[in-house]
Amino acid sequence: MKKILDYIGYHKKWHGKVQNWRKPIQFSVNELLIKHIFDIINIKRGNFVEFGAWDGIKNANTRTLFLNGWRGLYIESDETRFKELKNNFEKEKRIYISNTFIDDDNQLLDSIIGETINDKIDFMSIDIDGLDVEIFKSINKFLPLVVCIEGGQILEPYHRLVAKEISAKNVQQSLNEMKIIFEKKGYTLLCSYQDSFFIKNKFADKFKINNDIFDLYIEGLIAFPRIPYIKRLLEDCKLQNRIIDYIIKDIDKSAFERLVRNGNSIDKSVWVDENYNHIRNKLFELKILRESYPYDKYNEALWKKISIN
Repeated sequence: MKKILDYIGYHKKWHGKVQNWRKPIQFSVNELLIKHIFDIINIKRGNFVEFGAWDGIKNANTRTLFLNGWRGLYIESDETRFKELKNNFEKEKRIYISNTFIDDDNQLLDSIIGETINDKIDFMSIDIDGLDVEIFKSINKFLPLVVCIEGGQILEPYHRLVAKEISAKNVQQSLNEMKIIFEKKGYTLLCSYQDSFFIKNKFADKFKINNDIFDLYIEGLIAFPRIPYIKRLLEDCKLQNRIIDYIIKDIDKSAFERLVRNGNSIDKSVWVDENYNHIRNKLFELKILRESYPYDKYNEALWKKISIN
């Protein structure tokens, strides 16, 4: 039986040959997962918002929804990217576009949605490489049924809330902090890897929900093992992730550091192929060690037992 993260599409750089069983995608690695979610909750056509839309096609989570007749709002603050977006969609009657810079104080997402699509939102994609969670927290009126939001993989799963100046560096927040924030607005965490998917509570019983944050985090790393990228962000912000350290402690440090700083897409793909079994085995070790601890506790005894500090 398929797990929900099995619906992530094939990503050449981070899946290499070891996960080439994944289905190819047209636009976004999330498109098959999004289709699966809406098939389960039985919504064939609705309204979407994509925030951080670029041109609305390349890597767009909502491209297949648009092609299937959905109405939508694309928001892109970068002037160059917005020109491409406008070129692609300004004549589309089902699509609204906005060049607004959204924040969590003055330019609120609720206001832009109200001034444009002004209808219930079935799906929202938030990908702005940083303050994604802060933007979501500002939404009160147009809360979507399903949210795809970047974040939850860089920090340890139970890491405390980090300041805006840290999260803005594409670190975002930890998976547990994201879960707490979304639960306050009536959402259930569905799955997480590079992106996290949340669904309104009323649909949660349609899915097999795993409430163990640690386990969800480990499964996300197995599905999308972008370890060198994660390590670079952590080093840039002088942060530690003991799970990442546990994975890499037995590999060639000098080669890994060169990859972290200078590796291209091909180098990273080769590294994933060469190290995937090691990554998966170390993560399974952590899962087994963790079984003796409560799922809702980040017990420091676990790290003393592993002895990686």
